[in-house]
Amino acid sequence: MTNKPFLIRITSYSPIFALVGFFIWLADLVLRSFENSSSDVVKITIPLILYLFTRYAFFYNVITDSFKPLSEVSQDYTKFISDDPELVIVHVNVKDSRFGSIDLPHGAHVIPLRNLIAGDMILSINSTKKYSLSFCLLFNSIHAYLLPFLDGKQIEISSNQGSMLNGNKVLTDKRGKFIWQQFNGKLIHNSTNKKVNDLIDIRITRAIWSHTMELYRDALFYHRKVNFSIYFFFRSIGKLVKNFNHLGFSRGGTNTSLKKKIPIIGISIIGEGQKAYPYEMFNPNEISILEDKIGTIEFSFIFNGLGAYAYKITGLHFEDNLLNKEEKSWSLNGVANGEYENLVPLHITEHAYWYLWNKFYPNTEIYKVN
Repeated sequence: MTNKPFLIRITSYSPIFALVGFFIWLADLVLRSFENSSSDVVKITIPLILYLFTRYAFFYNVITDSFKPLSEVSQDYTKFISDDPELVIVHVNVKDSRFGSIDLPHGAHVIPLRNLIAGDMILSINSTKKYSLSFCLLFNSIHAYLLPFLDGKQIEISSNQGSMLNGNKVLTDKRGKFIWQQFNGKLIHNSTNKKVNDLIDIRITRAIWSHTMELYRDALFYHRKVNFSIYFFFRSIGKLVKNFNHLGFSRGGTNTSLKKKIPIIGISIIGEGQKAYPYEMFNPNEISILEDKIGTIEFSFIFNGLGAYAYKITGLHFEDNLLNKEEKSWSLNGVANGEYENLVPLHITEHAYWYLWNKFYPNTEIYKVN
């Protein structure tokens, strides 16, 4: 039997005003049709039916969320993903003194990007360990963090994830006592005298559906079934209205050096610049190591078909499944193979479409093959 994590849906109440307005209009329309009726029963019954329908059909519906193996994903859902193929892949392999070693069952969870736009998620790895997955429209960025403990209990994240504070996206706990910066997990506010740690980052990568089917056949795929689709519609509209200042990214950037939907691997260094590496320049069956530079920062870019890595070091070569330089060696994920420091990684976004990346990083340099 598949070990499927329990998924808690976080409900947004921003569409309530739209629903109330709609049903006030509908009730008025119905009552007008009965205004000539002398029956008080009719005048009382119609609003009552409207109220009950609104109360139970829209606010007590069931949204079924689950993670299924690829073999159990229906053909209809496969087509749904193929039409909008961008995906988010969550990898959980955390080693921390507070949690021990945590591995996500089946190695990875795959979630369609369009499902994240509608709302944030909290997922449980087992009965005590959870992680939060948040999507930010402003920077087209996705982050996942392992939730911290306080006094032996898991801190609950607010349903209002991705709130704005002084122009920055933040995550808050349910009681509003702790605030973390969304993009690095740093604790920036603590209204108690208790120690709470920074959030533990979980690796997130981006991918395209066809690419994912080939490389992550053992992963679990996110599957949603909404019994009342109009609820999801209003919930989505409410979420978009809440973030209306951050919309418009679908048009993408103006740099036409690459085709709009060319998948790229992007690197952004704060204060230095950005660079994009078209996915088509790599052979997925070979290890590629490039030495490059963004601003004043020199680094090595490694691609091995399953993922991309960038480290603040040059002169690397690949041998015996390790990155080597002189007498030192590291694994592809930068872990030292000896008593010396791990490699310092750069922030990297895998498998983003060029038009979306260029929208937020218009000055991005495109890597040119000599």
